[in-house]
Amino acid sequence: MGDEYGSTPCCFLPDFITVILNAEPIGFKGKVAVYGDFPRVYRNLADLIATGDRIFHIESVQSYHSSLIGNYMAALTPGSGTLKSTTLEGAFIEALFLLSIFEGSTTNNPNGTRRLTMTLNPGTKKLTGSWTFDCVPALDTNGTPTYPIVTHLSGVGFNPGTAVKSANLPAAIVELASQINFREGDAAKNPGAAQKITALDNSGEDRTSTGAFDFDLNLTVNVDGSTKLVGATYLLD
Repeated sequence: MGDEYGSTPCCFLPDFITVILNAEPIGFKGKVAVYGDFPRVYRNLADLIATGDRIFHIESVQSYHSSLIGNYMAALTPGSGTLKSTTLEGAFIEALFLLSIFEGSTTNNPNGTRRLTMTLNPGTKKLTGSWTFDCVPALDTNGTPTYPIVTHLSGVGFNPGTAVKSANLPAAIVELASQINFREGDAAKNPGAAQKITALDNSGEDRTSTGAFDFDLNLTVNVDGSTKLVGATYLLD
């Protein structure tokens, strides 16, 4: 946010954003205002002036879009699988944390092999990191190269449910990352043009599958003092 602009609207919502206030969605018909910490949209200038709300300069559409990120969702049906999240972004982050927990277990990871690096920054509400998983390159019945992921964990009863098709947790991470990456390349499904998954690569020569991530998080502290971390959604179905 920048300088206060009195009662003059500073910018318009792009046509891909539909904001739900206390009533129905009004999409591109509104002007942007910020009052306190809550984004608001008004049908016209008269409605805005009547409220007496202050208008603030918005540095960029992209940064403002990130504050409205909760209005976006790529839905996922987990079924009875291991992953319980109901959004694509949430399932990916859930899978990352599960893998990190299992990698820290001497039971599930007796060799202490670390294939995932991950950094959580509560101040910036960011989760960043990368992975390098082993894969076994092969050709399918059509002669198309495939790169099945081999798990380095043991004793992990991963159930794909209906969220993914992969039979193990590292493979599920790559599958979810690929789904996210595909949507990120589709302007209709990624109206904010965000790139949260990068460096996806399968190497037959190195027999590895690699990728990196940079995700926004929603962090809350519950009444009992416990902390809840949820992946911020930004994609559409």
